[in-house]
Amino acid sequence: MAADRVNARIEDYAAAVRPSGTQTLETFNRLQAHLDNAARAIEVARTGYTQALAVVDERRAEWAAARQRVAALERLEERRHDEYTIEVGRAEDRLVDDLVVARHSRGAHA
Repeated sequence: MAADRVNARIEDYAAAVRPSGTQTLETFNRLQAHLDNAARAIEVARTGYTQALAVVDERRAEWAAARQRVAALERLEERRHDEYTIEVGRAEDRLVDDLVVARHSRGAHA
């Protein structure tokens, strides 16, 4: 968008009529003022483009930082899930051990 504005201003400047030949001072001044304005419009558009690029770079940096934080949170969540799975497995092993010991105790007393 901002680059399009720069290109449009450059095209306007290139298409502007330049003073040439014999003419009145008023005509020369009018044409020259029009060229000066067109040239200034290019500068303004380029400044806007530069500022837009700076904002894009800033947003990319913010996005990269957020992406890094999300990745860290995802790794933490995965680690917590793995720990939970291990703990559930241990609890199941303890339950099975308790059942085996209880059966063995009943079988020895019977």
